[in-house]
Amino acid sequence: MQARIGSIERRERQISLQGSKREPWTSGASAIDARLGGGGLDCGGVHEIKSGMDSNGNAALGFAWRLAVRFSGQQPQASQTPILWCTTDRSIGEMGRPHGPGLMRLGLDPQRLLLVEARRSIDVLWAIEEGLKSRVLVLAMLDEIDLVAARRLSLAAEANAVPVLLLTHPAHAPAASTASRWRVSSLPSADHSFDSRAPGAPRFRVQIERCRNRPLACEGQPHVLEWSDETRRFRMVPGVVDRAHAPPKSDERKWRRLPSGLGAGR
Repeated sequence: MQARIGSIERRERQISLQGSKREPWTSGASAIDARLGGGGLDCGGVHEIKSGMDSNGNAALGFAWRLAVRFSGQQPQASQTPILWCTTDRSIGEMGRPHGPGLMRLGLDPQRLLLVEARRSIDVLWAIEEGLKSRVLVLAMLDEIDLVAARRLSLAAEANAVPVLLLTHPAHAPAASTASRWRVSSLPSADHSFDSRAPGAPRFRVQIERCRNRPLACEGQPHVLEWSDETRRFRMVPGVVDRAHAPPKSDERKWRRLPSGLGAGR
């Protein structure tokens, strides 16, 4: 096992030194993008997203899909290529499947989506690697991932200049070799412009827990990001950081399937 890990690490260093420069993709919130170093997220890396321990998995999943929207809108040819969604049968039972109308509202054509559902995590990992070799954006949901598998994914993402958005269970240890790791929790939506009783723009409490390009980005308080369906970008919400630590509603404490149309299908 140690020999395998050492071999992977040597290959990882070689690819890192030889690899060409890649344009990052941005969140739209300039303060966040500047903190990441290089102007945004690395297109050739694994980006882990975990929900907060006091929240459910819906916010993390919604955040990941919105990053996918940003990637598709910014990278050459990305808007025309498939998006690979990989997960286990168990995760489908808990969170549901991506829902077409919800994706359309975000700006993603559901016909671009390729779904891989497997009983075993090892089969999901194989599908992720194959997707990276085909140079398609991968969103994956697994409870956890071991060291060797994490390094393999990191190598594949680096070699093919394609990212992975990896959602893992908050109770499990962070994945190794990630380009970044985000802790995401749900917040009350913004006020609606025309109807005080209707939900407004979705908001997320976001903490950067790891940034390979800029470790100092992990310091400081969580940020509050608001998503606009019109501009398809995040923006920083000033003056709401303290509210980010408010306890969630009781019905938001469970790791359960997404109710907002992004994961309601079965």
